[in-house]
Amino acid sequence: MAGQQAPNRIERIVAARYGPLVLPVPLNPMPVGEYKKYMPKFTGIEGVTAEEHLEAFYSYADNLDISENYVWMRVFVQSLDGEARKWFRGLPQGSITDIEALDDAFLKQWGDKDLLYYHTEFGNLKREKGESLLVFNKRFNKMYSKIPAEVKPTPTTTKLTYANAFDPDFCSLLRER
Repeated sequence: MAGQQAPNRIERIVAARYGPLVLPVPLNPMPVGEYKKYMPKFTGIEGVTAEEHLEAFYSYADNLDISENYVWMRVFVQSLDGEARKWFRGLPQGSITDIEALDDAFLKQWGDKDLLYYHTEFGNLKREKGESLLVFNKRFNKMYSKIPAEVKPTPTTTKLTYANAFDPDFCSLLRER
Protein backbone atom coordinates (compact mmCIF):
# COMPACT_ATOMS: atom_id res chain seq x y z
CA MET A 1 0.00 0.00 0.00
CA ALA A 2 2.71 2.49 0.95
CA GLY A 3 4.45 1.85 -2.38
CA GLN A 4 1.34 2.84 -4.29
CA GLN A 5 0.95 6.17 -2.47
CA ALA A 6 4.35 7.58 -3.52
CA PRO A 7 3.75 7.40 -7.31
CA ASN A 8 0.28 8.92 -6.90
CA ARG A 9 1.71 11.76 -4.83
CA ILE A 10 4.51 12.30 -7.34
CA GLU A 11 2.02 12.22 -10.20
CA ARG A 12 -0.06 14.90 -8.42
CA ILE A 13 3.01 17.08 -7.90
CA VAL A 14 4.09 16.71 -11.53
CA ALA A 15 0.53 17.33 -12.72
CA ALA A 16 0.42 20.58 -10.75
CA ARG A 17 3.84 21.68 -11.99
CA TYR A 18 3.23 20.79 -15.65
CA GLY A 19 -0.61 20.85 -15.72
CA PRO A 20 -1.04 22.49 -19.12
CA LEU A 21 1.20 19.85 -20.75
CA VAL A 22 -0.17 16.54 -21.98
CA LEU A 23 2.46 14.10 -20.69
CA PRO A 24 2.83 10.32 -21.03
CA VAL A 25 2.71 7.97 -18.06
CA PRO A 26 5.25 6.89 -17.00
CA LEU A 27 7.32 10.03 -17.52
CA ASN A 28 10.62 9.89 -19.36
CA PRO A 29 13.58 10.75 -17.13
CA MET A 30 14.88 14.31 -17.03
CA PRO A 31 18.52 15.09 -17.91
CA VAL A 32 21.07 14.14 -15.27
CA GLY A 33 23.57 16.38 -13.56
CA GLU A 34 23.40 20.10 -12.93
CA TYR A 35 21.51 20.87 -16.11
CA LYS A 36 19.62 23.76 -14.50
CA LYS A 37 22.83 25.59 -13.61
CA TYR A 38 23.31 27.11 -17.10
CA MET A 39 19.68 27.10 -18.20
CA PRO A 40 18.54 30.43 -19.69
CA LYS A 41 15.63 31.92 -17.74
CA PHE A 42 12.70 33.99 -18.99
CA THR A 43 10.64 36.08 -16.58
CA GLY A 44 8.60 38.16 -19.00
CA ILE A 45 9.76 41.45 -17.48
CA GLU A 46 13.49 41.57 -18.16
CA GLY A 47 15.23 42.76 -21.32
CA VAL A 48 15.25 39.36 -23.06
CA THR A 49 12.61 38.98 -25.76
CA ALA A 50 10.61 35.79 -26.15
CA GLU A 51 12.28 35.16 -29.49
CA GLU A 52 15.76 35.58 -27.94
CA HIS A 53 14.82 33.24 -25.11
CA LEU A 54 13.62 30.54 -27.51
CA GLU A 55 16.84 30.81 -29.51
CA ALA A 56 18.97 30.59 -26.35
CA PHE A 57 16.87 27.72 -25.00
CA TYR A 58 17.09 25.71 -28.26
CA SER A 59 20.87 26.08 -28.25
CA TYR A 60 21.02 25.10 -24.58
CA ALA A 61 18.70 22.09 -25.04
CA ASP A 62 20.69 20.87 -28.06
CA ASN A 63 23.74 20.66 -25.80
CA LEU A 64 21.76 18.48 -23.36
CA ASP A 65 21.03 16.03 -26.19
CA ILE A 66 17.33 15.74 -25.30
CA SER A 67 15.62 13.31 -27.66
CA GLU A 68 12.15 13.02 -26.09
CA ASN A 69 9.59 15.73 -26.91
CA TYR A 70 7.99 15.48 -23.47
CA VAL A 71 11.32 15.95 -21.69
CA TRP A 72 12.06 18.94 -23.91
CA MET A 73 8.74 20.54 -22.94
CA ARG A 74 9.27 19.93 -19.22
CA VAL A 75 12.78 21.42 -19.36
CA PHE A 76 11.42 24.43 -21.26
CA VAL A 77 8.80 25.00 -18.54
CA GLN A 78 11.64 25.00 -15.99
CA SER A 79 13.21 27.88 -17.92
CA LEU A 80 10.15 30.04 -17.17
CA ASP A 81 10.24 32.13 -14.03
CA GLY A 82 8.23 34.87 -12.36
CA GLU A 83 5.39 36.26 -14.49
CA ALA A 84 6.12 33.79 -17.29
CA ARG A 85 5.76 30.84 -14.90
CA LYS A 86 2.50 32.30 -13.54
CA TRP A 87 1.24 32.63 -17.11
CA PHE A 88 2.12 29.00 -17.86
CA ARG A 89 0.38 27.69 -14.75
CA GLY A 90 -2.70 29.70 -15.71
CA LEU A 91 -3.09 27.87 -19.03
CA PRO A 92 -5.94 25.33 -19.24
CA GLN A 93 -5.14 21.83 -18.00
CA GLY A 94 -3.94 19.60 -20.85
CA SER A 95 -3.96 22.42 -23.43
CA ILE A 96 -0.38 21.93 -24.67
CA THR A 97 0.08 18.68 -26.60
CA ASP A 98 3.49 19.13 -28.25
CA ILE A 99 6.51 21.39 -28.62
CA GLU A 100 4.97 23.41 -31.45
CA ALA A 101 1.86 24.18 -29.37
CA LEU A 102 4.09 25.23 -26.45
CA ASP A 103 6.18 27.50 -28.69
CA ASP A 104 3.05 29.00 -30.26
CA ALA A 105 1.39 29.71 -26.91
CA PHE A 106 4.63 31.17 -25.53
CA LEU A 107 5.17 33.46 -28.52
CA LYS A 108 1.53 34.50 -28.63
CA GLN A 109 1.76 35.65 -25.02
CA TRP A 110 5.32 36.97 -24.83
CA GLY A 111 6.49 37.51 -28.42
CA ASP A 112 6.92 40.79 -30.25
CA LYS A 113 3.62 42.30 -31.26
CA ASP A 114 2.93 44.95 -33.84
CA LEU A 115 2.47 48.49 -32.57
CA LEU A 116 -1.27 48.52 -33.30
CA TYR A 117 -1.69 45.66 -30.82
CA TYR A 118 -0.56 47.87 -27.93
CA HIS A 119 -2.95 50.70 -28.78
CA THR A 120 -5.84 48.29 -29.20
CA GLU A 121 -5.18 46.42 -25.95
CA PHE A 122 -4.58 49.63 -23.99
CA GLY A 123 -7.68 51.32 -25.43
CA ASN A 124 -9.83 48.27 -24.63
CA LEU A 125 -8.87 48.07 -20.95
CA LYS A 126 -11.94 48.01 -18.72
CA ARG A 127 -12.28 47.60 -14.98
CA GLU A 128 -13.86 44.20 -14.40
CA LYS A 129 -16.99 43.89 -12.31
CA GLY A 130 -15.91 43.36 -8.71
CA GLU A 131 -12.27 44.15 -9.48
CA SER A 132 -10.65 46.27 -6.80
CA LEU A 133 -9.21 49.62 -7.78
CA LEU A 134 -5.77 48.45 -6.63
CA VAL A 135 -5.86 45.37 -8.87
CA PHE A 136 -7.16 47.36 -11.84
CA ASN A 137 -4.49 50.05 -11.38
CA LYS A 138 -1.78 47.39 -11.39
CA ARG A 139 -3.21 45.87 -14.57
CA PHE A 140 -3.55 49.31 -16.20
CA ASN A 141 0.01 50.31 -15.30
CA LYS A 142 1.39 46.95 -16.42
CA MET A 143 -0.22 47.33 -19.84
CA TYR A 144 0.93 50.96 -20.08
CA SER A 145 4.51 49.99 -19.26
CA LYS A 146 4.52 47.38 -22.07
CA ILE A 147 3.78 50.01 -24.73
CA PRO A 148 6.97 50.84 -26.65
CA ALA A 149 8.21 54.41 -26.13
CA GLU A 150 7.79 55.35 -29.79
CA VAL A 151 4.02 54.78 -29.62
CA LYS A 152 3.28 55.51 -25.95
CA PRO A 153 0.12 57.63 -25.59
CA THR A 154 0.37 61.21 -24.39
CA PRO A 155 -0.44 61.90 -20.72
CA THR A 156 -3.82 63.39 -21.72
CA THR A 157 -4.73 60.36 -23.83
CA THR A 158 -3.63 58.07 -21.00
CA LYS A 159 -5.88 59.90 -18.52
CA LEU A 160 -8.85 59.65 -20.88
CA THR A 161 -8.20 55.95 -21.45
CA TYR A 162 -8.06 55.43 -17.70
CA ALA A 163 -11.35 57.28 -17.17
CA ASN A 164 -13.05 55.33 -19.96
CA ALA A 165 -12.09 52.06 -18.30
CA PHE A 166 -14.74 52.59 -15.61
CA ASP A 167 -18.52 52.44 -15.60
CA PRO A 168 -20.21 55.52 -17.18
CA ASP A 169 -21.05 57.29 -13.88
CA PHE A 170 -17.56 56.95 -12.46
CA CYS A 171 -16.08 57.82 -15.86
CA SER A 172 -18.02 61.10 -15.92
CA LEU A 173 -16.84 61.95 -12.42
CA LEU A 174 -13.21 61.30 -13.41
CA ARG A 175 -13.51 63.37 -16.60
CA GLU A 176 -14.89 66.33 -14.64
CA ARG A 177 -11.81 66.35 -12.47
